[in-house]
Amino acid sequence: MPTPAIQTEQATDSPLQVAFCPYFEDNPYQGSLAAALEKQGVHVEGVRPTTLIASRGGSAVQQADILHLHWLDHALLANSLSKTFSKGCVFLLQLAWLKLRGKRVVWTVHNLTSHESKRPQTELRLLRRVASVADRVLVHSNAAGKLAQQQYKFPTAKLRVVPHANYIDDYPAAPPRDNARRAIGVPQDELVFLFLGAIRPYKGLEALLSALRTLPDAGIRVLIVGKPLNSSIDETLRAAAERDGRVDYRPGFVPDEEVSTYMSAADVVVLPYRRVLTSGSTLLAASFAKPIIVPNVESIKEGLDPEGIIVFDTDQDPTLALADAMTTAIQQRMELAHMGQRNFDRVVAWGWTEMGAATAAVYRELLPSSHRSTEQAER
Repeated sequence: MPTPAIQTEQATDSPLQVAFCPYFEDNPYQGSLAAALEKQGVHVEGVRPTTLIASRGGSAVQQADILHLHWLDHALLANSLSKTFSKGCVFLLQLAWLKLRGKRVVWTVHNLTSHESKRPQTELRLLRRVASVADRVLVHSNAAGKLAQQQYKFPTAKLRVVPHANYIDDYPAAPPRDNARRAIGVPQDELVFLFLGAIRPYKGLEALLSALRTLPDAGIRVLIVGKPLNSSIDETLRAAAERDGRVDYRPGFVPDEEVSTYMSAADVVVLPYRRVLTSGSTLLAASFAKPIIVPNVESIKEGLDPEGIIVFDTDQDPTLALADAMTTAIQQRMELAHMGQRNFDRVVAWGWTEMGAATAAVYRELLPSSHRSTEQAER
């Protein structure tokens, strides 16, 4: 994994105060990052985008040294163009006011635009304004940094690469494969392709199911586990499972211990995404030593071992591309465990401790020396 240009030690004086905006209590990424930052002498509070300067959430922002922005679709987008413009302007005015008051702003780019954006061009224009206001723009890979600069037109001096941490210590220990399969009722001899996580249109499950229908092999199973976005997606997947016994659909929230069980039971994790910039799902799969079917997207491939992934061509028909990738997995069945281990070996050294230290270093380079470690002050 690439390492940041600046490393840091924990500050010895008063804790640095950071406001995450927005903050989702059930988001494992933000929770783990906040916990890692606390160990670096950084205290994190969560705020809503609508209350940056209001009394309800403004106090946390006012006390913060850094405002750290994350996913901004809820801050900028609305049901109509006029409401989006109004909402976006209000948010940008809040940012401008905070900047005038001396607040430092960091923005982590998780997606170039929101996944199901109805107004991507309007959203892009608003996000370019966010990038112009931000003091630092964080991305999780070099490739993502290049794409972010192309889209948002901000100076290279603002860009920092902080790789996404692994999830090796975030979930219960995985049971042995045979035990996991018995626990979830999956035959020992089947080749299991696993999709695990929130089920949304951009994730490409329709193409995955179409690809499965082209494969004659009866000894495979596509295990789809997660909460669907809406009833339409749920009905589609239920119907697919009724038509094809190889489709094993298990809707609903997945507790941490079940994540470990499903990962252990799988042979391959498949991510049939249509478009994506960064995916925590790849780090999750690699943390469980699984080979992964991924789109031909440099920002996704960069953090994984080239020998641990099977890449499908995003310029090809998605059904054919995924069918080719699944066929490759079937043909390489005896190599899959080795491929998964290559992914694990690639990500094992960069956990939340490392990511927290790198993120804290970005914060401290924006602040007076009283918030920096002795090592940084000497530089």
